[in-house]
Amino acid sequence: MDSASSHSFVTVSASSVLRCPIVEREIDLSIKSLQTTRECKSNKVCVTLKARNREIKFNAFTTDHILSLDSLDMPTHVKQQYRLNENFPRPPCEVDILVGIGEYWQLIQQVAIRVSDTFVLLKTPWGHVPCGTDWTKEPKEDEPVCLMSSTERIAKALEMMWKLEELPFDNSSHELTRDEVRAVDMIENLLTLDEETSRFRTGLLWKEHPDLRNNYRGVKTRLDARIKQLEENPELGKAYRKSMQEFFSSGVVEKVIDRQPENKRGVYYLPHRAVYDTTRVTTKCRIVFDASAKTSTGKSLNNCLYAGPPLQLNIVAIELRFRMRKYALVGDISKMFLNIDIREEDRDFLRKWATNDPEILKEIPADERAPTEALYSRSPTPDEISAETSTLGVRWHPGKDIILFNQHGRLSEENKNTKTSVASLLAKLYDPLGLISPFVLLARKVMKTTFQLKLDWKDKLEGEILSDWEAWVEQIQQLEELEFPRFVENSSESEYHVFGDASSKTGFGAVTYVRTYNAAKNKYEAQLLMARAKVAPMKEISIPNLELKAALLVSEMATFLMTELQISKDQIYCWSDNEVTLWWLTKNPNHLVPFVANRVEKIQNIKIPFQYISTKENPADIASRGCLVEGLKDDLWLKGPAFLSLPRWEWKHPKVDFSKVDPKEGLRKQHVFLYISLTRPMNNARGERVDLEDYFSSYDGLLKHTATLYLCVERWRMKKEERQMTAPELKDAHRAKAWRHWIRAAQDKHYAKELMLLNKRQTIKEGKRLGNLSPFIDEEGLMRVGGRLQDSALPHTQKHPIILPKEHPISKMLAQKIHEQNQHAGIDWIHYHLRQKYWIIAGRQLARSVVHQCHACKKQNARRATQLMANLPKGRVTQELPFSHVGVDYTAAIQLKPHLRSKSTATIPGYIVIFTCLTTRAIHVEVVLSNHTEEFLMAFKRMVNTRGMPKCMYSDNAKTFKRAEKEILETLEHNNKAMTILTERYEFQWRYSTELAPHTGGIWERMVKAVKAPLMKVVQNALLTYIEMLTVCKEIEGQVNDRPLHEESTDSFGVITPSLLVLGRKLRPWPDRFDKTDLQQHADLRERWKHRKAIVNQFWRTWSNRYLTSQQQRNKWQEDKPDVKQGELVLLEKEKMKRNQWPVARIQEVKMGRDNKIRSVILALPPRDADGKIKKGAPLLITRSIHNIFPLEATRDGEKIPPLQNSGQQL
Repeated sequence: MDSASSHSFVTVSASSVLRCPIVEREIDLSIKSLQTTRECKSNKVCVTLKARNREIKFNAFTTDHILSLDSLDMPTHVKQQYRLNENFPRPPCEVDILVGIGEYWQLIQQVAIRVSDTFVLLKTPWGHVPCGTDWTKEPKEDEPVCLMSSTERIAKALEMMWKLEELPFDNSSHELTRDEVRAVDMIENLLTLDEETSRFRTGLLWKEHPDLRNNYRGVKTRLDARIKQLEENPELGKAYRKSMQEFFSSGVVEKVIDRQPENKRGVYYLPHRAVYDTTRVTTKCRIVFDASAKTSTGKSLNNCLYAGPPLQLNIVAIELRFRMRKYALVGDISKMFLNIDIREEDRDFLRKWATNDPEILKEIPADERAPTEALYSRSPTPDEISAETSTLGVRWHPGKDIILFNQHGRLSEENKNTKTSVASLLAKLYDPLGLISPFVLLARKVMKTTFQLKLDWKDKLEGEILSDWEAWVEQIQQLEELEFPRFVENSSESEYHVFGDASSKTGFGAVTYVRTYNAAKNKYEAQLLMARAKVAPMKEISIPNLELKAALLVSEMATFLMTELQISKDQIYCWSDNEVTLWWLTKNPNHLVPFVANRVEKIQNIKIPFQYISTKENPADIASRGCLVEGLKDDLWLKGPAFLSLPRWEWKHPKVDFSKVDPKEGLRKQHVFLYISLTRPMNNARGERVDLEDYFSSYDGLLKHTATLYLCVERWRMKKEERQMTAPELKDAHRAKAWRHWIRAAQDKHYAKELMLLNKRQTIKEGKRLGNLSPFIDEEGLMRVGGRLQDSALPHTQKHPIILPKEHPISKMLAQKIHEQNQHAGIDWIHYHLRQKYWIIAGRQLARSVVHQCHACKKQNARRATQLMANLPKGRVTQELPFSHVGVDYTAAIQLKPHLRSKSTATIPGYIVIFTCLTTRAIHVEVVLSNHTEEFLMAFKRMVNTRGMPKCMYSDNAKTFKRAEKEILETLEHNNKAMTILTERYEFQWRYSTELAPHTGGIWERMVKAVKAPLMKVVQNALLTYIEMLTVCKEIEGQVNDRPLHEESTDSFGVITPSLLVLGRKLRPWPDRFDKTDLQQHADLRERWKHRKAIVNQFWRTWSNRYLTSQQQRNKWQEDKPDVKQGELVLLEKEKMKRNQWPVARIQEVKMGRDNKIRSVILALPPRDADGKIKKGAPLLITRSIHNIFPLEATRDGEKIPPLQNSGQQL
């Protein structure tokens, strides 16, 4: 029983044992002791206490633990006079139920015995209980009145520190609780806008009818205490009164006229206090209201209201973005929450005390009274700008624009060399971005050691841990020397390099650097952005596992950067110096042990590849080992490895060597279970035959498993002692027995009649099956060839080979083994080797069947799929305007000189774009400086404005062309909508050739060669500028457009050229003199134009009658071939790979050409993992020309092939 406790409590364990009914679930409690307050959730249960003639029921809150009672003794005369229920002195004991003041006097009947002035015995239904001080203890001069030690404040501070260490990744997936959903719904219904005041107005979010009693007296007492405190600190009192006056001036509070509210729901007063911070530029004095203050019912305003979802952004993300902008703006919203009006029926629950005595207001100078229109509207003074300030908890010097750590100078004075001091000092080091994390890691290591040594909070540090701690404390003062730039140079093309490392003795960490090109300095620069350093787990783990945790931290940090800075994966580079970790990241998580697999899967899901870096260059080594303040000034920590400041082509990294990695490390143990099914035919005379041949496809496998069965039978027949003395070993005798078994099984099945005759010592008649071989049965019961070679010097097995039928599986397995052992030998070779020991009836047919069914041989002997050459497309054989149908392609990259007068050897890349008219074979050449879409579109516009807008473009499947098509179609669609005349609208389409089938665009591919050949001869090794290269290309364009296509007639020396078809004349070679006297009069020009038109028409007639007819011949693919079929298995040709490595695919869909012949197919490939192994999942679909596939003979021969399913089955 505790008369000082406002409520009753029962432990969770006792409530469960007693099966106390729950009255209310998950109540928010605020448990206050003399020095601390603890927030928790608790259930209210009903407890029943029974005596002989009485039963008492009351409600109590559940708690995990109640403080235990110390040992207690009784006075001697009490022990002698009363019958005690326990033996005294009583040892310390645990408490399960604590009865508070609410039920205390229900249990007390009267004061029974007064032992002394401070010690009595109280009578209860269960007997007498002692109450008061322990009189047996002798008084001491300096005995404390109350001794209380609480680590709750330190625990909260440590909890906040650990929360800052965890990077938030799934903020978007935060699900609201039921209370938060209810709060959001209520605020949406209550929130309105007051048009007169232009303020939003809402009501309080009540959970239920408020049961709040008037707390006037308690809050008034706290106000009086606060006034006395302000009187002792005049400066704080002045700022406090000024802040309160601002509430009245701005109209956010109103004076209570009647202390008794009109509504009967109740009233509540809010205590308040001041938070005074002189380092702030804006609000130095901030009034904080305490809505957690309890009334006499034990409830506070906060208990009665719903709490909405958290709206604050993560502090680490805010600090990160604070460093990414060149100009920092720090501000505050004046009285943000107080500018929300509360509806009148709820205002009585927000009453607060204020001293509005006019005499006190007179003491405040007029210029310091804040009118409504002047609230914090001034700009900070130059002195305030140059002074340091606290921004989001971080010290910032706006004038120098640097981040400082000079606020921790006096922490060393708080050190008491105890575990509490370690935790307290560690929690006060605020570093959300981890700029000094290596230094903090050393203190965390000390903290970890205190837990490993199981020290109590008040225990003194000793030995090596004490020396490490004191060395660290001495370094705190030197933190004032550190200066980190607030702004980190960055751009849209910046790179973010994240390094990770681990140390077995200390911990693991990750650090990020931003690499940006500084145009002013003409070099790359890298700056420290953020870091994390975590202490190693209490349970010791291996170095590779710890390195894997570091790699996971790197991936999490990369994800955090992508989310908060809105950057792409291409800008992030992850680094590790551990070969085992990098080897694990290449593996399938299903093959790894759970600890490794879970982390590898998380890293692989982020899909950012890791690169190898040496330990010497790895800045994360500092984060994982920790360092003193001097180490934080090192360039490796501040700027990262030296290669980040170099161009990428100068980077020299050692290649990761996986040969040193133990291939078994981290892999799951593979357990192989062998299930054998034995069946015995009922009518078999020998009783030895078992149909295992259908379960195996190889001769060695069948023989090995059959021999194992014989070994098992042999050991089953042994005595137990003998079986335990010998180890199971598969011997040649077991294999020989298995071999004889299968030979007899094959002969029994196919030559039963012949064996019966031979066993009866009868001969097989001439003309019968096997009659010409003179067979006999040897001493092992096997039928062999008698033949005519008994007197030869050949070995016995060759003179008398064993007779086998070609239909039995054992014969096929033997032929397959010989075929594979002899490098996939041919038919004659297989037949020859079989005859050395076996005489297989129709053995040559069996060898031919084995060769034709061998999958490896099919792949090597498969022929490319072909089809009759297709007809020329309509755009090439009909007369249309030049450049109506255009094919386009790029040449390979060329090197250009940046400037005409430049003496530097540096070059810039360039490309030549060739537009080919498919009708006239004319070309148009443009030179561009890159293969980007923007450059191509400009070249395309130049071509269109010179040659006209094409109706159709043809090209390969380059991404540049596909993006350009999208841009062009969007532009034309917009233009066509604006056109009122239908004939002026653009008709345009873009067609792509089949992937990896360059012959489908052979006409423009040939033009690339036609340009490159003279270009290489003219330019050779010379470096040309852009203008020079464009001039040369235009000269080549003129030469190519003047090339002959066909003679005009058999009796003429003239020829048809692309330029004649395009311009109506041949291109005159440069220089072309222009004489003004050649100008014609207007009338002559009209005649000249008619004459030119007639000439052009003649050229087009010649093109139609002579040139087109010359294109009739098919130079290759001249025969109709059987079309490939849907579902057929084919080999897919891969460049730079041997034929036996080409993948097998299945035809998923066929595509017909204009002549109804199959020209391309859609192939289905089984999905594969990073190791190239087939995995489960949907097939990968790709489009290829039939000239890229090689049909396998299996489907051509009518073999039934199962369909490709979504299980990733191997083809």
